[in-house]
Formats: sequence, structure tokens, C-alpha cells
Amino acid sequence: MLAHVFPATGAERLRLQFAADDGSGPRFSVEASHENAARLPQPVQERLRLIAEDLRVKWGLQEATELTDFRTYWARNHALDQWTGNGETDVVEQLMQYVREDIKVLVESGIFRETDGLPELFVTTR
Repeated sequence: MLAHVFPATGAERLRLQFAADDGSGPRFSVEASHENAARLPQPVQERLRLIAEDLRVKWGLQEATELTDFRTYWARNHALDQWTGNGETDVVEQLMQYVREDIKVLVESGIFRETDGLPELFVTTR
């Protein structure tokens, strides 16, 4: 098991979410969040744009807008058919796998360091 320690800053920085998906069933997302990254210094915003581009490539997306609004969230979305499969999928285990993988990618991207000005996050293995 991989455990990540996020220093508490008083604001939400990580969200696991089920949301409507334009009539095709709920989607599940793992996302880094910020109340308004547009207020962060310009150099930080530029690094966040570079991080979004790296995430886009890692997650095989066509456009960065598929994962972010460049202001409040950076998310990996999983459509209903991805986590329910053919009915034989262990849905809870599949969702847990997404959580583990996506949090690892978000932490390694440096996005939490940028949004909170943190020198580093501690990543431990258990």
C-alpha cells in the first residue's frame, strides 16, 4: 500500500468524486483541487500549466481541458463503463486501484507543491 502525507493547510486539496456525466452514468474522478489558482503568482500558474500538460500526456488525453479548468481542479475522470466493466468487475477494488494510481501520479507531478508552496510532500510505502 502506498500512503501519501499531505500537510494540512485548512483547504481542500484532494477530492474523490462521483459526478453526472452528460447522461452516460456517473463518472468517478480523483482530483487535485484549489479554491482559486488564478490568484497564485504568475510563475506558479505557468508551472501548473506545464504540470497539466504532463498529466494530459500521462493520462492519454487529447486536450488539457479534459482534466482541468486551470483554476480549481486537475482531475483524472473514469467513465462508468471503465469501473463497472462487464458486470464481473470488483467495482470497489477497481475504484481503489484508480485512487492509488491517480494520487501517485498527482503527487509525483508536483501539483500539490505548486498550489501550496510546499517544499516537498512525503511519500511512504506501507
